[in-house]
Amino acid sequence: MNFKEGLLRACKTRRTDGEITDPFYLYCRLSDLCTSTLADQKKVSLLYSVDKRLCIFETLLSKREDGARELKEMYAVASDLLSEEKFEQLIDCAVWACKED
Repeated sequence: MNFKEGLLRACKTRRTDGEITDPFYLYCRLSDLCTSTLADQKKVSLLYSVDKRLCIFETLLSKREDGARELKEMYAVASDLLSEEKFEQLIDCAVWACKED
């Protein structure tokens, strides 16, 4: 399964919010799901590194509408890990996976 599919599955099949708001738990879950390519495994590791610093999913779940905007404004916290464009793509992917049905 690729990274986006794995992230969507992790968000949609969680039993509690803690399964996606705990960066290490989410990393373990995605590591098990995203095994199709090395690139997907690197995305999982990158998400973990950024999520540890910014609590992406906790912010998205608690702040709903403003969460994505607030996270994108915090790029400086993760600027040593990835470009701003890739950072925004990562946040957009997280928003997409967590959106309400």
